[in-house]
Amino acid sequence: MTEPTCEIVTAAYRRRGQHAFHFRSGVIAQSHIIGETMSRSKPSARESAAAMDARLKAAIDEAHAAGMAAVKDFVERTWMAKDGVIYDASGCAFVKVRTPSYQFREALKRLNPKAHGLYGAWTVLGFGRQMPREQSITAHEIACKAALNILSAHFPTEEFLVDSHMD
Repeated sequence: MTEPTCEIVTAAYRRRGQHAFHFRSGVIAQSHIIGETMSRSKPSARESAAAMDARLKAAIDEAHAAGMAAVKDFVERTWMAKDGVIYDASGCAFVKVRTPSYQFREALKRLNPKAHGLYGAWTVLGFGRQMPREQSITAHEIACKAALNILSAHFPTEEFLVDSHMD
């Protein structure tokens, strides 16, 4: 077998858009590719941000729907007081992400300009007055746990948690 010549090695590297190093008389020489443009394999920052925004919005919408479905099931099988209110303590709950990645945090801020973090946790989703019998802390927690499962499936590298408060 013969060794490949410098020209063949250089041509092979040039086809891949790389620089080739080869030996000539014991000295390392570098062949440069001049005038050839390399194709961009990575999307631009704007394209990446738009893709992350769309991905996060779709995940939040799906999580919201799952939370509302979980609350509907809970309301159908829970005990109600005479006035139609769930017999439970009052309170609310939120889905938060603890120390989110830069891309996730920036997408969250673009989707909700009022989003803010407190002690490293950022609020992703809350149900507020959208829920039937909204005073029940258990209903809020059930909705948030269902939403948390969906968000965790979409973003496995992020750490989501349910933060609840009694009134």
